[in-house]
Amino acid sequence: MTVELSVCTSCRLDRSGPYEAEKTDGLPFARLLEAAATDDPQLRIRPIGCLLQCDRACSAGLTAQGKWSYAFDTLPPTQASATMLVAFARLYAASQDGVIAFARWPKGIQAHFGARLPPMFG
Repeated sequence: MTVELSVCTSCRLDRSGPYEAEKTDGLPFARLLEAAATDDPQLRIRPIGCLLQCDRACSAGLTAQGKWSYAFDTLPPTQASATMLVAFARLYAASQDGVIAFARWPKGIQAHFGARLPPMFG
């Protein structure tokens, strides 16, 4: 089953100046995530123009059909964050319903956990 990790490409840590699409923190973070997930056919990185988490940049969401979804925020746009988030996504992909025991979460990810949402019905 394919797991989708949506990442906001318009996130900016410093929002004091005018918005410039090519000078965001989210776009390079999306590239780091793509590189970290390149060897995993179950994981799809989906760059999204905006996740409306501007005060909590950088942000990402993890979804899969029939599974609980997760939202993450205040992710530093670093290799370490990309590695941590992809590690969580791999646990998620391996899970039956998307629920992952806190004891199994990669170190540091809990600080960036925003929400868990139930699977869609229908």
